[in-house]
Amino acid sequence: MKTNNDELVGVYGVLKEFPLWIIAATLMAMMVILVVGRGFLEGLPYNVAYSSIVGENGFIIVVLIAATVLKREPVCIMSWFSYIEAHISFLVLSLAICLSISIFTLDLRSGQWMDIYHDIVVAPLFMFLTIMLLPVIWKNSRGVEKKVTLCLMLLWISSFGYDITKGSLAQRPWLRSHGVHMQEGGLR
Repeated sequence: MKTNNDELVGVYGVLKEFPLWIIAATLMAMMVILVVGRGFLEGLPYNVAYSSIVGENGFIIVVLIAATVLKREPVCIMSWFSYIEAHISFLVLSLAICLSISIFTLDLRSGQWMDIYHDIVVAPLFMFLTIMLLPVIWKNSRGVEKKVTLCLMLLWISSFGYDITKGSLAQRPWLRSHGVHMQEGGLR
């Protein structure tokens, strides 16, 4: 279904309307909050997971590709993605999935506030954006945009797999195992 870009709703309308630099700055700020928050709350600004450092920053580029595509006329959007209710439903679903994962895995990781922030703000937003934006990129982008998107998504997936095998998703235990001495309330 082709749509006039003036009819874009939800995240599509937001990405179409805002300049790319504001979109990038907003998503990058979410990642900066993670490191700065750890510095204030735990005593050390750290982020050792490659999926966060490399993968999520690569994903920001994917979002910028999608925003670029949405700024073109006309855009082909799947019919059920053209309703605000679909956007809200997928956002709530993403939040529910990430919150459930957080509840069941928090004790395996650090259990600190910034992990919870990542689990209920960053991860659901990125999951939601993946669901909503990959079909738009696939249907409307140019060849190079598809290839870059595929490469960046594979980079995120492989960095996530690497983090799982190296144990770096559980960042505080990983830091301890690499010689960082930590106290119960924070790092020393």
